[in-house]
Amino acid sequence: MIDSLWTEIRKINIFGRDYQFEKDYSNRSNSIISFILTCIIFIGTIIVGFIFGQEIYKRKNPKLTSSMINIKEEETEINFLEFPIIFKFYNNRGGPLQYDKEISKLFNISLIEFEIKSNSFLGSKYSHLSICDLDEYKNLTKYNEIERLINLAGSSYCIDPQKLIMNKKASFNSKNLIIQISKCQINCATDLDLISEGVFIEFNYIEDYINPYDYANPINYNIRKEVFKLSNKISREITVSFRKNQLNTNKAWIFDEYTHNTFISFDSFFSEYYFDPTSLIRIYIDSKPFVKNEIREYLKIQDLFASIGGFFNAIYIIFTFLFSHYIKFTY
Repeated sequence: MIDSLWTEIRKINIFGRDYQFEKDYSNRSNSIISFILTCIIFIGTIIVGFIFGQEIYKRKNPKLTSSMINIKEEETEINFLEFPIIFKFYNNRGGPLQYDKEISKLFNISLIEFEIKSNSFLGSKYSHLSICDLDEYKNLTKYNEIERLINLAGSSYCIDPQKLIMNKKASFNSKNLIIQISKCQINCATDLDLISEGVFIEFNYIEDYINPYDYANPINYNIRKEVFKLSNKISREITVSFRKNQLNTNKAWIFDEYTHNTFISFDSFFSEYYFDPTSLIRIYIDSKPFVKNEIREYLKIQDLFASIGGFFNAIYIIFTFLFSHYIKFTY
C-alpha cells in the first residue's frame, strides 16, 4: 500500500518534467521536491485566498458606479410621509410665531394640489398646513431627525403626510404642491403691514444621502433648511425641486441578485419676483424625473478565483524568468 501511495505521489508534477539540475539526481528526489512545492503552493493559495477573499464576507469596499437616468413619471412619486417638509415662522426680530394666535392674523396660507394629466385634465384641491403630529412618523427610520426638527423653538407645521408630488412642475401627468401665502383679509392684526414686513419662513426637510461603505444601512439623513423673507413690497415665486434617486446593490456571492432602494435628495432651487397687491410668496414643490442611479457591486467567488489565478500566474512568470537557465539546462 505504501509503495502504491508513493507511486502516486511521484506522479505529482506541476512544473512539467522532473527537475534534474544535475545528472545524478534521482527521480525519487525530484518527486519529493515536486511534492513539497505543491504543498507550498497549496498553502500559499489558501493564505492568498484568505487575504483577497475577506471582502466577500466583510463587504466594506464595494465597486460603486454612478450615473444619471430618466425614470418614468410614476416612479418620481414622493409622498410627505417618507419625505416630510416642516415649516416654522419667525417675526422680523427672529422670535417664533404661533399659527392660531399670530400667523392667522397676518397671512392666509393655502396648500394647492395641482394635477395635470396627459389628456389635458386640470384639477386642484385646497387645504391648509397643520400642526405636526410626531406619531404619524414613528415608524420611519428618520424619526429621530424629524423629532429634533419639530422640537426646535417655535411651532412646527407640516404638509399632510398623505399628499404627494409627481413629475416636474407644469408637466403632463404631474402632481405638484403649491404653498401660497397672501396678506390677511379678514380679522387681521392692527398695523398689519408693519408687523408682517420681514417675517421669515423656515422651510425644513430631511435629505437622504448614500454611504456606500455601510453594507446594511447605506442610506443616511441630513437636516437641511431654506429661509425665505417676506415683504409687502414685492412677491416671490419659488420652485423647490427634489429627485427620487435609485440605489441598486448586488448582494449575490456567485450570480446576480440586486436589491432596490430609493433615496430622496435636493435637486434645484429657482426664485423669481413679481408684483401682486395681496400675494406674498408662492412655493412650488415638484419631483424631477432625471435622477441618480447608484450601483454597488461586491466581490464574488469567481472574481476571487480570477484574482488568485492572476496572482500565481505572475509568480510563475517571475520564477520562470529567474530560473530560465536551469530550465534550459534540463531540457
